[in-house]
Amino acid sequence: MQASAIEQAAAARRRGELAEAAEAAEAAITTTPADPRAWVLLGSIDHLRGDLERAASRYRRALALAPRDAAAHAALAVNLVQRGQPAAARAHFAAATAADASPPLDDLQWLQAFQQARELDEAGAALSWSRCATPLPSPRRPVEPPMGPPAARGRVTWTIAELTAALRTSSKIVALTGAGMSAASGLQTRKQLWQQFPRDDAVSIARFRENPSTLWSVIRAFWGDEPHPANAGHHALARLPGLAAIVTQNVDELHQAATAAAGRATPVIELHGSLSRTRCLACGHPGQATAQALAAAGRPLPPRCDCGGVLRPDVVLFGEQVPAAMMAAARAQVTAADLLLVIGCAMDVSPARELPLIAARAGARIVELKRRPSRLSAVARVHHVPGAAEDILPEVVRALEPFGATT
Repeated sequence: MQASAIEQAAAARRRGELAEAAEAAEAAITTTPADPRAWVLLGSIDHLRGDLERAASRYRRALALAPRDAAAHAALAVNLVQRGQPAAARAHFAAATAADASPPLDDLQWLQAFQQARELDEAGAALSWSRCATPLPSPRRPVEPPMGPPAARGRVTWTIAELTAALRTSSKIVALTGAGMSAASGLQTRKQLWQQFPRDDAVSIARFRENPSTLWSVIRAFWGDEPHPANAGHHALARLPGLAAIVTQNVDELHQAATAAAGRATPVIELHGSLSRTRCLACGHPGQATAQALAAAGRPLPPRCDCGGVLRPDVVLFGEQVPAAMMAAARAQVTAADLLLVIGCAMDVSPARELPLIAARAGARIVELKRRPSRLSAVARVHHVPGAAEDILPEVVRALEPFGATT
């Protein structure tokens, strides 16, 4: 069956082919001008291009057709925040998460809108525009209805002793890790990289389509020419008793190295893929070298396949979606956990940042290991242990060892 114009537009947007996406969305509007999904989709394409005024007019047109459309309200809310209109944005976030929204957001999108609204209440300042903050509403009807927010929120500061006691009494521990986990291995964080590159736009699928060398330059700066072994935090986490799984946003495979060194078979769920794998954008064949090797100093950028096509790393770029199977595995793990360790995460990238809310809603304790706390406590109850993972986790494991927990 041939895909509809709306589906074609959404697919082209996911590929970063914005001109093709806009053409298909406009065709959908010509065919079905009363379908709000087409207007929201076209608005999101304008939004990705940075035309915020035009995007807002598309979202408002969708709301004129369907005043309770949650996707249109959520997209317009982000648009208004980025244009410095927080009061108006709050009203649209409220409408997007209202019980009578029709059609509603799916559960993950609902949590995202809820979290954005709470962060707006906490921060109060307008956000600067970037492609990567642009909502990417799906034209498909929600499969999983919203289940609401966690019951409690706020922050409690814990000592390492309190963390150790909590781990000792937990039966299923899951870790969610971010760039801060690998900083001690010599890898740059996003904050450091964005001092050299145009923030997350440099690693968006739209920018890659325009100029693939930009992404490869980011990878070269990120990895460099020095080895980056797993650090003390990786090794301690791999030995942690009761650890059921690691869900990571990192693309460096250092968790796999640490779990292998510890002789453990702990599953590592790579939300954003891995730099160890590449594939051709043209023919789809896997590359013969890792992205790290291809981005080494002196190599031509962008690297190319034997067919002449551009190679890309097997990672999820901004504007793309985390594979459904990977996200389902991550959700299953955090839902079953009784304690979720959130380690070195900025908590500003979806859908990873919604996972602690899902865990908290299911009854898990949320423990954040970070030098300075994120804004996670605005939407869930968080126990914050200040410090770096490479300092905290080895101490915790040493404290547990007398009890025979790591043997």
